Amino acid sequence: MTDSRKNLKDSPKKARLQKGDAGYIKTAKQRQSIIVLIWVVVIGAVLIAGYMFTKSRLNAATVLGIVLVLPAAKAVVRLILLLPYTSADPEEYARVKKILPPCALIAADLILTRSEGAATYISMAVICGGNVFAFCPGHKKTLAQIAKELTESVKAGGGKASPAVFGDFQAFFMQIQKLSSKEETPSNKDEKIRRDLLSRAV
Repeated sequence: MTDSRKNLKDSPKKARLQKGDAGYIKTAKQRQSIIVLIWVVVIGAVLIAGYMFTKSRLNAATVLGIVLVLPAAKAVVRLILLLPYTSADPEEYARVKKILPPCALIAADLILTRSEGAATYISMAVICGGNVFAFCPGHKKTLAQIAKELTESVKAGGGKASPAVFGDFQAFFMQIQKLSSKEETPSNKDEKIRRDLLSRAV
């Protein structure tokens, strides 16, 4: 009994997926759906309870219910933003990660938003040598438009290269195979570029 408790205590907990992790979009959609459902139940319960106690729609509970609509609406908007997109294919992600040089960084499941225009979906982005190599399947924008957006992150990291964007996985994979460097760890420039990308993602 003691040994089994010890093993249970020592077993690692599953880490919560963060922005940039493969599978983040799938998990975020599930989590956001639950949040929306909770808001619907809470607001419904408040309105029903208020009516049952006062026998009138004009009561404090109605006001509270209306106030709660705002955060609930924000949760719905976030869910709607996530719904059209899917997480990176696990097999494709594993293939890319396997061939990455030690100096390269990778980010997946990125939905980049701007104040104007449609969001930009990036299934995978490899950051290496001060540049970004992105795989964007089913893109709504041209590859040139996406590359222009990624240039902002490259510049934020201090890079001057022109990002390469691919709509075809095989072409993207072949490009990643060509990456090489004598460095054993990611550069500060690449770290900054990745952080900027994540800061632009929902």
